[in-house]
Amino acid sequence: MKRAKGPARGWLPNQHGAWAMLVLPWLFGLAHTVGAGRFRIEQGVLFAFWLVGYFAFFAAGLWLKSRFKPRYVPALATYGAGAAALGLVLLVLTPSWWPWVFVFAPICSFALWLSWRRHERDVVSGLATIVATCLIPVVMGGWSQVPVAVALVCFGYFFGTVAYVKTVIRERGKPGWVAFSVAWHAACAVAVAWVPEPLPRWWLVAFFVAVAVRALLVPLLGPMRGRKVDVKLVGIWEIVTSAVLVAVMLPALLG
Repeated sequence: MKRAKGPARGWLPNQHGAWAMLVLPWLFGLAHTVGAGRFRIEQGVLFAFWLVGYFAFFAAGLWLKSRFKPRYVPALATYGAGAAALGLVLLVLTPSWWPWVFVFAPICSFALWLSWRRHERDVVSGLATIVATCLIPVVMGGWSQVPVAVALVCFGYFFGTVAYVKTVIRERGKPGWVAFSVAWHAACAVAVAWVPEPLPRWWLVAFFVAVAVRALLVPLLGPMRGRKVDVKLVGIWEIVTSAVLVAVMLPALLG
């Protein structure tokens, strides 16, 4: 038998939807600080820590879910050591970020506990990890209006994506989930009409209206009529949708 590699041993995360959640909030936070003339090298270190930390988190989740099988230990030890080293460098460079440890540690611990309970696919688990990643613009830019608004836009999009994907895969064909998904996206379309400048409020309204329409039509024309939706196609369209959000947000944030 071939030796298990990659995701089977925890070295390579296979949660493809997580990549947008990893990159976009940091990218938007970076664009805001660059546009405001407040870029610091620590923000690059933060991304390295965030990336390696996610790899460690993924390996830890598999290790806990498997009830401590040793095949995940090498990946967990390697990524865990790397994340710890980068985290210490980060906190030495930016001591003002120390309080964030007390925010992220409980969130990540809760998500890992859910992995141990084998409930990592539950909505509450997705909610925890989304909250953590959407706080990154606030870490980078502080609690001023724009970073908070960016964090909320990211939260609206990512949590809406979780709901939408469930309507076409795990909870397909269930009208309650479709109604919740559409209502969430519609509420986001209304809410972003009040985001502060320089965020492009009307472009964001149009974006969320479009994803609300998608949240209605795809399950309505697919699973609710007994038709399966190709999971790979769902993933491709999520990449496209994330790219559209980047195209909407970056120019405004960079000024």
